[in-house]
Amino acid sequence: GWKGDWWTANGEDTLRSTIDYMHQRGMNKLYLAGLSNGAVGASELAYKLSNTIDGLILISGASMTALDSGLPVLVLGGNQDERMPSSMLRDYANQIGSKASFIELEGDHFLLAKQFDAVQQQISAWIKQH
Repeated sequence: GWKGDWWTANGEDTLRSTIDYMHQRGMNKLYLAGLSNGAVGASELAYKLSNTIDGLILISGASMTALDSGLPVLVLGGNQDERMPSSMLRDYANQIGSKASFIELEGDHFLLAKQFDAVQQQISAWIKQH
C-alpha cells in the first residue's frame, strides 16, 4: 500500500522478499537505505534483517526507538531540517555508537534532492570504507 509503514509485518515481508530476490541474482553485498519515513522504517527493520544486509544508510530520518542492529550505519541530515532535526539524527547515531557515522550537510529535509552530489559523495565514501 501507500501508507509507508515499512516497520509493519507487511513492510518487513516486502523487504525480505526483495532481499531474497537480490541474493538469488548473485548480489551478496547489500545496504538498506531509507529516505525520510523510509529511513524510519529502515532503522526499525535493520535489527530483524541484520543477517541479510551489510549496512544501513539513513537520509533525513531515523527512529529513536529502533534497536541496534549491530550493522554499520551512515546517518545523513540537513542542518535546517525541521521535520527530522539533525540534532535528533545525531542522537540516534550516538545511541548506536562507534558503528554509526553521522554527517550533517547544509540543507533541509529535502537534502537528497537539493544536495544530491554532496549526499552521493558521502554515501560513496562511506560504502568504500565498509
